Amino acid sequence: GKEVPSLDRLVQSYLRRQEQRQKEMSPSQIRQEEEYYSRLLLGREAVDERGATAKQLSFPSPTSLRTAMGRKAIAVENAYAFALRQQREILQSGLRHDDGPDDGRNDTVLTEEESVEKVERLLRRESRQNRRKGREITEDVRAWRAAKDATDESETNETARNVHDDDGIP
Repeated sequence: GKEVPSLDRLVQSYLRRQEQRQKEMSPSQIRQEEEYYSRLLLGREAVDERGATAKQLSFPSPTSLRTAMGRKAIAVENAYAFALRQQREILQSGLRHDDGPDDGRNDTVLTEEESVEKVERLLRRESRQNRRKGREITEDVRAWRAAKDATDESETNETARNVHDDDGIP
């Protein structure tokens, strides 16, 4: 079968692609892109200017996305995580091919470019699922609050009735 590209090669490719993309971006767009990849690839929230975050992280400090070195470190972490996902997709495509019927096609192992597209597609899907899950959680919390408010309301009325029942006045 085809040779699986080395992790270092995939990392270098990621960093080159990113450099090309980011030439046209503002610093805040670049930061948003790094946060997008960090959230999906590393399962963590990046820290905003105030140091506030949804999940507590292992970033060295809240300033990490504001310093050139901090951004570089995060970019490299993202690159390695992306490259690992790429390798996994390439290897899995090879396994699927080895198990499948021999239809004369021996090019079903993903190329590096195809693996980039595949991982990007998977990340977009995960991002959509995360947003959907976030909305569902928000709706669940709203429903819970509404139910709790209704329960609190009826308990308050119940307590008021009980107070009158116990005051000894028939």
